[in-house]
Amino acid sequence: MIFNYRRVTDYTDSKGYALIPMIRVSLFCNGKHDNLRCVLDTGATDCMFHSSVARNLGIDLTSGKPKKYYAVNGQPFDAYLHTVELKIHRLDYRMRIIAAFTEVCEESLLGQNGFFDSFEVAFRRFRNEIEIKPRPRQN
Repeated sequence: MIFNYRRVTDYTDSKGYALIPMIRVSLFCNGKHDNLRCVLDTGATDCMFHSSVARNLGIDLTSGKPKKYYAVNGQPFDAYLHTVELKIHRLDYRMRIIAAFTEVCEESLLGQNGFFDSFEVAFRRFRNEIEIKPRPRQN
C-alpha cells in the first residue's frame, strides 16, 4: 500500500512546510479504539504513544511494565509497556504489539519493535511516497 508524506507547517523551512513520514493507524484495547497519526520513526526502538492514548483505550498507565528511555537530548524518561492491537488505515491487517505509553512523548511514534519488524517499508521521498507491505511469513 502506498501512502504520501504528510505536509506539516514549518516556518523555519523556506518552503514553509516539511514532509514527514506519517500514517494513520487505529489502536485497540479493552473493547475501545483510538485513531492516530503516527510518525514512522526508524530511530525509535519501540512504538510510543502519549499517556492520553492509554486513557482513551481504558489502560491503567502505571500497571504496565516500566521501561526507561532516553530522549535525543540524553534526558531519561519513564514509560510503561502494554499490549495493544494496531491497524494501519487502508490495510486489512491487524496485529498485536507491545507499545510504550508515557507522559513525555507528544508525537505518536511507530518504531523498530512492533512496526518495522512486522512490515517491509520503503521510503521514496523523491516521489512523496511510502510503501508499506506486511512482512512475508517466515517458514
